[in-house]
Parts: sequence; C-alpha cells; structure tokens
Amino acid sequence: MYFSILNKKTKDRLIECFEYTLVLLLVIECNTVYRHTLGRPIVPQIWNYLILIECVLIFLKKKTLIKQYSYKIIFSMLYCSLLMALIQIPQSEIVIYVRLFLLFFPLSIILCLQNLEEGRTFNILYKFENVVLVLAIASLIFWLTGSVLAIIVPNMELPVTWNNGDVYSGFYGLCFQYKTQFSTIPVLNVKIFRNIGIFTESPMYNIVLIIALFTELFLRGKFNKIKTFILSITILSTFGTLGIMLMLAAFVLKIIFNSNHKRRYGFYMLTMFLFASMIAILFFNKIANSYGSFFVHLDDYKAGLKAWQTSPFIGTGFNNYEVIHQFMNPLRDGNLGTSNSLTDILGQGGLALLIVYLAPFIMLLLTYKENKKIFYWGFAPFALFIVTIYQYTFLLFFILAFCFANSCWIKKVSE
Repeated sequence: MYFSILNKKTKDRLIECFEYTLVLLLVIECNTVYRHTLGRPIVPQIWNYLILIECVLIFLKKKTLIKQYSYKIIFSMLYCSLLMALIQIPQSEIVIYVRLFLLFFPLSIILCLQNLEEGRTFNILYKFENVVLVLAIASLIFWLTGSVLAIIVPNMELPVTWNNGDVYSGFYGLCFQYKTQFSTIPVLNVKIFRNIGIFTESPMYNIVLIIALFTELFLRGKFNKIKTFILSITILSTFGTLGIMLMLAAFVLKIIFNSNHKRRYGFYMLTMFLFASMIAILFFNKIANSYGSFFVHLDDYKAGLKAWQTSPFIGTGFNNYEVIHQFMNPLRDGNLGTSNSLTDILGQGGLALLIVYLAPFIMLLLTYKENKKIFYWGFAPFALFIVTIYQYTFLLFFILAFCFANSCWIKKVSE
C-alpha cells in the first residue's frame, strides 16, 4: 500500500486511529484477563497485530532520519540475536522471543524516533494515559456499584489461566473481581474486593495506572488535577501497597521537580501528608493481616537471586522457572508464581539478558541534565520492573524503546 497518495488530514486521522489501537492492545496484552483467558482465543493475534500496526505506522510517518540511527538499531538487534546463541531458549519460547526482542523492540525504536522527528514525542504515551483513564473511570463505577455496594451483580464469568483456569466474575467486561483479591479495611475490619479492573490482580492493574499517573504529572505541560485525582483514587481502590507507595513517590518527585515553584508547596505537602497517612495505615494493616503475601514477595527475590548464582552470566534459560522454583521456600504451600521482573531476568538470562533491560534506563539517566521530565517519568517503569512482574510484556518493551530513542535523540541535539 502506497501511503504517500493520502492527503495530510487523512494520514493524520489514520495515524491517530492506529496509535490508539496500538496502546489499547499494549494494555490488553499486559496481564489482563483477556490476555490470560483459558484457551487464549485472541492472544496469538494480539502479538501479531501489535507488530503489524507498528509497521503500518512506520510507513505512514517520515523516515528521513532513521538512517542516522540505523547502526544503533542494528546493534540492538545483533545483541538480541547473540543472546539467542548464548542463553538457552526452549523451542516453545523462540517465537515469543523473536516477536519481542527481534521485531517489536527495534520497530518501536524506529516509531519513537519518527515521533521525535515530527515533534510528537509523547503523543503515544498521552494516548496510553487516555485509554487507562477510561478504564479507570469504568472500573471505579462498577467496583463501587458492584463489588462494594452490591447494587448490581456480575453478569459474566471468565476462566483465566493466571489462576489455573479459575473463574473471574465481571461487570460488562469492564471490571472483574476474583475471590482471592480482597483486602481488609483498617478500623472497620471489613473485607472488600480490590479493584482489579480488567486485570488478573491489583499489582498488574497498578502497572498501567502508575505509568499513566507519571505521564500526567511529568510529561504533560501542566498536569490536570481531575485526571490526577481519578488515577490516584483508582490506585487507592486497588489496595496494593506497592502501587500506593509508588503513587506517593510520584508526588514526592513532583515536589522535587517543581522545587522552584514555591506557591505549589502547600498543595503538594498536604497531598503528600494525606497519602503518607494512608500508606502508613495500609502498610501496618498489611503486616498484621497479610504477612503471607509479604513473605512470598520476599522469598521471590531470594529464590531468583539463588537461581542467578548458579549461572551468573547467561542464566538458567529464557522463561524457565524450574530452577527458580527449586530455591523457593517449601512453606509457600504450592504458590509457585513469581512477583518481580528483576530477579526473574537474572535467574533466567543472567547479566547478558539484564543488559537489554537496564541499558535504556541507564542511557536515560545519563541525559538527566538535558531533559529532567523524561528522567523523572522513567522512575515509574524502572521501579515497576524491580517490584512487579511484567518483563515479557510488549508494554515494557515499548517503554524500553522509548527510553532508548529519546536518549539517542537528546544526545544528538545536545552535541
């Protein structure tokens, strides 16, 4: 298809449509119930569509500066190809490795570079935030009226592989609840379902919510208080301690980022105090009532690090959890799921694979003086990489590509 025959207005509309489709699929693929539906009727197509959409967007956009960065893109592909020869990749996992590392990652770098050239640096991330906002509003409505007040009842059920084919009940496909996803409200001692939206559990929901919140606070010219409030309330409704702590970190970093705007100190300090109080209550309540969960998270780090020590450079095998399981505490009583990306990567691919993840963040760190707002925004996906599990999602690889492309661009402009 020859896109140059399209007029600018039509081309811009197509780009908008494809970009929204891209971010919607990125969200769906990031550990939603639809991504893990038993039988996976749409999952194989999600991966293919993501790659196809990026190819279409690349053809729709300008390509004049891509040659200047081609050697860096080729270098990243060569390194990822070398990894295939170094780390053990089971035959069943080769396809997903190729899709993520050798196709989607370099295509995302090209797309991000094109956006930089056109002066649309954050447009896809803005669209990502808009999609998450719609999901947040929908989940709040159904969570309050359904899970909390029981005014409406679930009208659907979905078997999900995330919990061995167990059934999630949902409200019109926009908000789900699951029997193990509940929390105890302090003082009242009332158990309540967590707001997990369309995701498998609250930490997975917090991934997109936290990234959207950081996008609003740091990448927008002037953040919108209503959007910030909606995202913050939704994070609180998940009752996820780590999510709430990262939300507080966002406001603390915003205070530091805007340290020259003294008039805003009062608002930020009051907000920080309120959220700090909430976190303190939730944290102590978590220790008192959910020590088992805290124990499992801590054991995940220990098991991952012990697995890494068996093969520090190339790990024990891509997407291989067998060695990690061997080092897990038997008191976990059959709970073999892991909870953080960092030690999973170390255990499975060693330092060789970790470089793919750390290099873009380190490159972003080195551009701190040139563009502070991207640096502060980068705290969110990096912190999530350390404390949650999303290392093989297309969303994280798009973020890595975004960090890589912006670092290259900023370095070029500053020279």
